[in-house]
Amino acid sequence: MLVVTNNLPEEPSNVDTVTCEVSRISTATHKIITNVELENGRHTLAGTCISPDGKHAFVTEVLGRFHITTDKIEQGWIHSNEPAVIDLNARELKNTVILDDISRGAENPQKITCSADGQKLPVPFPVLTN
Repeated sequence: MLVVTNNLPEEPSNVDTVTCEVSRISTATHKIITNVELENGRHTLAGTCISPDGKHAFVTEVLGRFHITTDKIEQGWIHSNEPAVIDLNARELKNTVILDDISRGAENPQKITCSADGQKLPVPFPVLTN
């Protein structure tokens, strides 16, 4: 099995729901097994890793809040970083994890890894300083 991120949405940007998908591809048949649609506004998918037990995929993503009034600009709430947790057996999005600090945004992570025991998800990104 191969887990592939679709970096940009397929939909036009002038519709109500614009999001990316994560594809599961069979390495035996080279065909898409399933596409998991992420929540509205998800884009710029980059890093991907699979848990050691093969049950979950973790994908870095950016949430664009294009569908709400722009506010809290000083806190970075136009876009935020929320890696997705995908259940590969159920073929669905299970959760997202907010990386941004409450008072300011964070750098967009490009990589994500899973610890050998599957208990930690180190996400390397630069630390913002004043």
